[in-house]
Amino acid sequence: MVHLIANQRRLTEVAKSQIVGMQAHGIATSKIVGYMAGMAGGYSLLGFLKKDVYNYADKMRRIKIADGDANSALVYLEGKILS
Repeated sequence: MVHLIANQRRLTEVAKSQIVGMQAHGIATSKIVGYMAGMAGGYSLLGFLKKDVYNYADKMRRIKIADGDANSALVYLEGKILS
């Protein structure tokens, strides 16, 4: 039950890199959580909740989109200046 207490839940760096790597290959977040639970021996042995994985995946997705949007805007504006 300790894994349910908010200050005891932590995504390890290994788990974070697995999430990022698997998402880069197009694997759905639900499948990633299922795989990680299977490797750990069950959801209760993960050390974090499904929601933690979804939150981290969404955070990484938003960071990637924000960088892409900012770059696109800068390239567009620089093109306007040059022409």
